Amino acid sequence: METGCSSNTYLFIQSGIPVIYSGDEIGQLNDYSYKDDPDADRAADSRYVHRGHFRWELEKKRAERGTVQNRIFEGMQKMEKARFACGPFSGKAAVWTYDTYNSHVLCICRQLKNEMVVGVFNFSDEPQTAWIDMGEMPFQDLLGKGECVLRNVILPGNGYGWYYKTWEE
Repeated sequence: METGCSSNTYLFIQSGIPVIYSGDEIGQLNDYSYKDDPDADRAADSRYVHRGHFRWELEKKRAERGTVQNRIFEGMQKMEKARFACGPFSGKAAVWTYDTYNSHVLCICRQLKNEMVVGVFNFSDEPQTAWIDMGEMPFQDLLGKGECVLRNVILPGNGYGWYYKTWEE
């Protein structure tokens, strides 16, 4: 179970290519200076909020253990590696949502043949429970360590998890 930016983790579990903007990989915040642009059309276009100047001083921090930039960068590398290693991230996988009985928590399942990935995402700042029951078979935690049974999963504020299992066909 991880905490932090569940939105990146949500993007990476979706089908297709995850769309990240320059700076997302180091946690660059929105830049509202576009509103001061002399070009009135640009100043009025909120799409520029995440298209600010790249913050090179933050990029240097991605290699410093423990920094926010390092955690985000390494987390994205871990997600990328998992996407290439697990069959259910294929475009051929069946994808569906699983009811969590909690409006703050989303559960997405991806299955290809005898492999399954389950993603759970808490989009609240407060701890929440995903009221799910995936049976007794343990899942491997793809973003953390170890295994767990996915039953009534408690997620910290903005917490998330990706879980993988395979079985004999």
